[in-house]
Amino acid sequence: MKSARGLTLLEVLASIVILGVLMTVVLSPLTQLFARTAVSGRTLRLTTQAQEIAESIRGQWRAIPYPADGSQESEAQQKLRAQNRERYEKTCFQLPRVSGARLQLEVWALDRRGNEVSRLTWHETCPATSPATIPPLKRLKVTLSADDGTQSHLTLDVPKP
Repeated sequence: MKSARGLTLLEVLASIVILGVLMTVVLSPLTQLFARTAVSGRTLRLTTQAQEIAESIRGQWRAIPYPADGSQESEAQQKLRAQNRERYEKTCFQLPRVSGARLQLEVWALDRRGNEVSRLTWHETCPATSPATIPPLKRLKVTLSADDGTQSHLTLDVPKP
């Protein structure tokens, strides 16, 4: 009869080394995949937030259509139309809340060809006076930066209402 023989120290060490190599080969790409997914998720979150900010500002400047059937519009519609026109002319808007990122906003006056003419100062409350000239088109540039270096840039051209 043969006696039962255990594993030698060399066989145990060799199996541990082989297991370590296999784990490295398998887990390294998985770790990279999870890291890329996390960065992609942060970028998507910032881009969505930048789009919400730009659309919120555009909504405060948008033109209110007149009734298509020629009927009399309500007093609320007239007031909103005047308010949006004033906000556009004076480059003012209520800034939406931003969480987890630094916000940088630029507003540019454009000519009819879409060329940037001058950078405009924006306000959260409308000043009392209107500027001397009102551009036919404004360009809104939204940049959001996270603490980890992730950035999102969005540019939106808004016509005069």
